[in-house]
Amino acid sequence: MQDRIKIPGDATEKNYNLILLKLDRTFQKFKEKFPELVDLEFKINTILLDSSQINPFYYRLQNICHLLHIEAQHSYVIRHIHHNLCKDVENLANKLHDLEETELYLDIA
Repeated sequence: MQDRIKIPGDATEKNYNLILLKLDRTFQKFKEKFPELVDLEFKINTILLDSSQINPFYYRLQNICHLLHIEAQHSYVIRHIHHNLCKDVENLANKLHDLEETELYLDIA
């Protein structure tokens, strides 16, 4: 099972925090322009860390990706965020500590 992947704690927690920071920056920059992000941000904030999991950080990110996958069916903006966020989560799962170099998960002028 993917939620059973064991990644060294320090790197996982650091990248987890960087991923959430990038997601938060994305919401702060674009939620006025795309109101669907306000609701999505609220839903994401209801997904909590589950300390019963071997890697609660990765498990929460997987749950966030799943939520975005569902919400992306109705919004191109969310679909774009989902795609970029999940690349970072996949890199985390594959023990690649290099996250995508962009500061945001959405790049719309």
